[in-house]
Amino acid sequence: STFGPGLLALLVACAPTAGTAPTTSARSSTREAGPWPDWIPTDLNERVLSRCTDSSSSYSALSTDKSGRVAPFASVAKPKSARWDPLPGAEVPLELSQAAVPGTRRTALRDDAGWLVAMDAGEFGGGLYAWDERASSATQLDAALPEAIRWIGRFDFGIVGVAGLCHGEGCALTTAIYDIRRAAAGWSVSRLAELQGCPIRVIRASGDEALLLTCRALHSITASGVVPVAEWQEGLHPVPWEASAVRDSTGAAYVSFGQMIGRFAAQTTPRWFARRSCLQARGSEVGPAEVRMGDAQQIFAADAPWPK
Repeated sequence: STFGPGLLALLVACAPTAGTAPTTSARSSTREAGPWPDWIPTDLNERVLSRCTDSSSSYSALSTDKSGRVAPFASVAKPKSARWDPLPGAEVPLELSQAAVPGTRRTALRDDAGWLVAMDAGEFGGGLYAWDERASSATQLDAALPEAIRWIGRFDFGIVGVAGLCHGEGCALTTAIYDIRRAAAGWSVSRLAELQGCPIRVIRASGDEALLLTCRALHSITASGVVPVAEWQEGLHPVPWEASAVRDSTGAAYVSFGQMIGRFAAQTTPRWFARRSCLQARGSEVGPAEVRMGDAQQIFAADAPWPK
């Protein structure tokens, strides 16, 4: 789909809390020790999937340096608290106040006329609200939609948002992306796209692009529209937290699945890399049939970004 004239906004649900990226000196350097020390190319197989895709307690996050090279940094602990954007004043409406459900997320954007607020309490509910801080109540904007809008974000091309929920068998459901903008009287909310699979995370790649993770794919959201940039097999679950997907200087996408990372470049087969320590779990080294050692020698010897 293509956005119309003016500012456009896209919504994507589920936005966990942010982590802190390492300094450049802490990241792996291709000139110092090859692209990713302690990581090896691998095929997808039962051992890799069972040992390297668990992100229940920690995960390998991704960063880019000034030259656009991607590197994983140390495993990051799962965030312990949900995002809760502040709102002014002591008289915040009940529907926007601290929820009784632990882990509720609140995302808030300010404009000249008031606040746009998305609430996300998982399977217990959520919604998109407009609030003038001088008023005692908020106006729900998505009451007529099939799914609540649970996250919003502002980008160079406009305000962005998403509806949908990953819960239980949620991957069989869809993600709806909406354009939210100021209208003559209040706000307008119009659907821009519907994607297969439930929403996991919206990641700010840059001011003019948002990356949307669903349970089955990574999508690029820009002023030109919504485009898939990576897809993976059913049963693989990307990490739903901060810095779990990035692009390199060539436009290739990298997605973290815990201690396994996929590299997705246009018109090529995805390439998979696993942390050596997870493959050596339980004292059993990964077998030669499971690692493409020719690829490993080619990659680790390269004094350049990842092979195209």
